[in-house]
Amino acid sequence: MIVENGPGAGRPERYGWGPSGRRLAEQGRWDELLERFRLARALGDPLSGPLGHLLAYGAPAALAARLFDPDGGPGAPATAADHDAGPLWEVLATRHPRAVLDALPLPPPIRRLAVHTRALLGEDPGADLDPAGVPYRLQPWRRAAGSATPGSASTCPAAAPGAPCTSPRPPAKGSPSSNSPTPEAG
Repeated sequence: MIVENGPGAGRPERYGWGPSGRRLAEQGRWDELLERFRLARALGDPLSGPLGHLLAYGAPAALAARLFDPDGGPGAPATAADHDAGPLWEVLATRHPRAVLDALPLPPPIRRLAVHTRALLGEDPGADLDPAGVPYRLQPWRRAAGSATPGSASTCPAAAPGAPCTSPRPPAKGSPSSNSPTPEAG
């Protein structure tokens, strides 16, 4: 495994001998870890995912954003499809607030996914729209992660299967709106 940099045929030529990816991360040697990720990614090694995850999770934001930098060489930059324990863009988005992400040179598709993720995590995205015209702000029927109530539905209750949701989701049981008196009561 390249994360552990253990012995194996061709390993010294491909990745060089040295500390494991985890050890590089523990020592804060992020540039070396990024180079190891880029080499593994360019060679199509599926174990580049754990290296990318170490970077996205632990590296300073500016360095973690370089995972997606096309200047890393052919086949070296991560894309929206790269993942290990989760998509690398999602790991980056969960670790850094939008103000930090906005200052990074992220490719537009990665930026879009990261900002939508921040909104789902409950961060106020403002009135911005993404490049496709989709608002980053959650719709009234959508709850931010961590704010769901037990028994609340995650789909639009009025929509037929396959049809778009055109009405807001009803309030969850126990919410202030659902406790108001109804006309039939009385």
